[in-house]
Amino acid sequence: LPRAENAHVRVFVQDSQPVPVPARDASNGRWIAATPENAPDIPALPLMFGLRLQQALGVPVGILTASEGGTAIPCWLPQSVFGKYEDLKTFWGSYPWQPEDGDEAYLKWVSNRQTHDAENARRAAVGEAPLPWSKYLFFGPRGPRCKAQPSGLYNGEIHPLIRFKINGVVWYQGESDSEESSQYARHLRELIATWREAWGLSELRFFVVQIVRCAVDEMTENFPAIREAQSSVADQTAGVFLVPGIDFGDPLDIHPADKDLLAA
Repeated sequence: LPRAENAHVRVFVQDSQPVPVPARDASNGRWIAATPENAPDIPALPLMFGLRLQQALGVPVGILTASEGGTAIPCWLPQSVFGKYEDLKTFWGSYPWQPEDGDEAYLKWVSNRQTHDAENARRAAVGEAPLPWSKYLFFGPRGPRCKAQPSGLYNGEIHPLIRFKINGVVWYQGESDSEESSQYARHLRELIATWREAWGLSELRFFVVQIVRCAVDEMTENFPAIREAQSSVADQTAGVFLVPGIDFGDPLDIHPADKDLLAA
């Protein structure tokens, strides 16, 4: 935290708001100065990257962030992509956009999430292991308010940013796609192409940070396939650069604490 002190770095942070249609304004976001007091509210990797970039360039730097932990890549793809492939058409068509019990299910999830958080707080206070997470507890019931809905975060967090002029994208994602790793390269290519089209920048640079190494379990055993997909997209797509991160991993934490090494 003491290093996060630079008057020439500003970070735009957003509260995750998935929406069913592209939003025009980033009304859920705010600019934050790089200070030790503000650092806990800023995603670590963008902050460290912004600080290093400013030191290298010697000019003021603005970083736009759009992030939500645990999300799969379809959350960040525009709806146009889902009409191009049969598997994505099926995924979109089977999603419960207006479940009959939507409000009741959502309120039940809020109560379950609060109970889960309270129990984990109690366990942490007495040194006990936390309760495990589930996708349901993390994102909520599938429906119009779920953070894991297809295109939801593209609509709510990416589309509002296309009015900003940008020079590049840092893409650090992929763990939640390991169950469907065979499609990841295709999805990443589509994401890069559609984001470039949205900004009108055919050569917009992408820096793809490979997902890091972690202890092998049912989820992480497919991580090598995601890393291979990320590498192949970087090799085969102009203006896409790979940031190897496998040796920065923590065997006990899927999100290693030392983001400064990755930002370097």
